[in-house]
Amino acid sequence: MLVIQTSTFAEEVIPRYRITMLGVPVNGYESKAYGINDHGHVVGEYDFVYDDQGDDLTLRRAFVWLSEPALGFDRDGVHDLGVIMPEPPVFYEGESVAQDISNDGRIVGWSDLDSEYDIIHGFIWMPYAIPPLDKGMNDLGSLGIDQFSLSEAWGINSGYPLEFVGETHTDVNCGSFDRVRIGIQWDSSLGMTILGLPQELEDFETTNAQDMVWVDTVPSVRLIGGYASHCGSQDTALTSPVAWHDGDAIAVSTFLPEEEGSVQGVDKSGGMTGWVWKTSALERRAVYWPDAYANPVDLGDDDWDYSMAEEIRSYNDGNNIQIVGYRGDQSRRYAVLWEYDQVWSHFDLEAKSHGCHDLDLREAYSINDNGWIVGFGYSQPASENSAFLLTPVGDCFADITGDGEVNTDDVFAILGQFGTCQVQVICSGDVNFDCTVNIDDVFVILGLWGPCDERYTGGTGLDFQGWLDRGGREALELQLITIDDVNQCYEQRTNTGIQSCLDSLLE
Repeated sequence: MLVIQTSTFAEEVIPRYRITMLGVPVNGYESKAYGINDHGHVVGEYDFVYDDQGDDLTLRRAFVWLSEPALGFDRDGVHDLGVIMPEPPVFYEGESVAQDISNDGRIVGWSDLDSEYDIIHGFIWMPYAIPPLDKGMNDLGSLGIDQFSLSEAWGINSGYPLEFVGETHTDVNCGSFDRVRIGIQWDSSLGMTILGLPQELEDFETTNAQDMVWVDTVPSVRLIGGYASHCGSQDTALTSPVAWHDGDAIAVSTFLPEEEGSVQGVDKSGGMTGWVWKTSALERRAVYWPDAYANPVDLGDDDWDYSMAEEIRSYNDGNNIQIVGYRGDQSRRYAVLWEYDQVWSHFDLEAKSHGCHDLDLREAYSINDNGWIVGFGYSQPASENSAFLLTPVGDCFADITGDGEVNTDDVFAILGQFGTCQVQVICSGDVNFDCTVNIDDVFVILGLWGPCDERYTGGTGLDFQGWLDRGGREALELQLITIDDVNQCYEQRTNTGIQSCLDSLLE
């Protein structure tokens, strides 16, 4: 079996993640990403300026980003999802925010329903029509009976039957400042199921559902995470983490009784993540719960001012866990990844990521089953927030096509990406991480040729980097020899045979 000697390049400069700035539509200037599915489709919000009879208003609009044409769109990049207002006076009036996306491309969030009264309703955006849902925006309604009742959708599952969760107003007053809001589970026919309060929290008045999954370990059991809160002034409101497991409302544990908290993300393994106000530290701490009945695991750090865990994924039969979120100090926020592999560890994502557009990674909100992460950062040159996508580089980073082998297909993939790395495009062909795809990246590919599981095993009798230095690089740049010539040498059965063939090309 052919074994290729690895150049020292890989060990020296390979980052953990590649940063892609997702950009905005032509009329936008800021963006944040909140959700991603396993196909890499990203949703969130972007900002734009709307001219309201001479007054400039900053409005938000839901978007979906695609790495290639999908979901009924004929191009890649960022797409405005619109609003559910029946007849907006002009296209850009009205706000919306996309919060989550299922693997088949159904998107949930909230949108303006009536610009005059500032009423918002939850929506589900459909890439195709399935009665009673139309293609595009669909109003999820509200349990309130008057025109001022609101609703918001926060999370959607990717299993079947398809369901999604959020909150809605009722017609009951909540103190002096708001209506009672209750957690809601919608089904695919838009039917609503009220998510009740745990018995231990019966003195609370409101609930909110943030995320939901179908639990792998127990077929047909859904897990929903969120919180309960009190009515009253904002100063006295108290939130308590809650889970709904197969319909049962559960008061989720905190470090000490009556500490504030919320479940932000839930996983198919039954694990949950979120935050708890830790009384002994006087700060909000990111936490992990192994299940809805377990005590919290403190993910915070005493050197941080605060931290928040937003979403979780498990893999390797639940033995490994990754959680994304952020932590902060007096100067700024930092996007964070927590990992469990027998012990917990964490790092700032910015420290182990490579990007080409000077972006500080501030908050991470979602991670998919492939380990892709989305959130938003701060662009120093533009002085504005920008949505980002982090894609794992992996040990076999030269395998651009993902077929398990570094070969001719990867060379062709690089040739198709020649040029400077651009916003909105995953620059996977930049395998030497200099923000330009060019002949130097082809040289890296050739130096790492072969099956991925052999990339770091080394070998004898082949020194591709030395061959480049002795004249191979110049010969390729001057087209005195071609990539096809080099590929034919790699068809030799031994490393010494490959080296001999390469040397003969320089004679």
